[in-house]
Amino acid sequence: MPNHFHLLLKPVATGGIPRFISDISNSHARYFNIKYERTGRLFQETYKAKEISSEPSLMQVIRYIHLNPVFSSKTNPKKALIKPQDYPYSSYRNWIGQQSQLRLDQEELERWISYSGGPDKYRSFVESKIGGDVTHGIEDLILESPQHLNPKG
Repeated sequence: MPNHFHLLLKPVATGGIPRFISDISNSHARYFNIKYERTGRLFQETYKAKEISSEPSLMQVIRYIHLNPVFSSKTNPKKALIKPQDYPYSSYRNWIGQQSQLRLDQEELERWISYSGGPDKYRSFVESKIGGDVTHGIEDLILESPQHLNPKG
């Protein structure tokens, strides 16, 4: 995404996620500033986070993340992305059993693919929302204004 990113993270230590996000943001800002001979902040705001407390909610959020590039006017201004697997910077291809360059925790991925009924069922689950309201049922977990993501909204 050109103006934001989504990460779904599982904490393994207390305070680990804020520390991880800080390390990534600071490292990227240093790299970018050196490369483009500039100074200052890259990100307008600090990161936002929500705890997901149920497996069904988690699956809804994962679907939202996978569909975000398809509905985003920034990523898909000409509507060239029709399916989430068309976006190269997503783990969606891993979820549906296709090759991807992304490195993921394979054991964790397999657990969630199994929970969703396998790659084909997950693909149907995600793609059933194309053309619909991708935020329905997870409004309380969305951190941004979702109007730009709903083709009908």
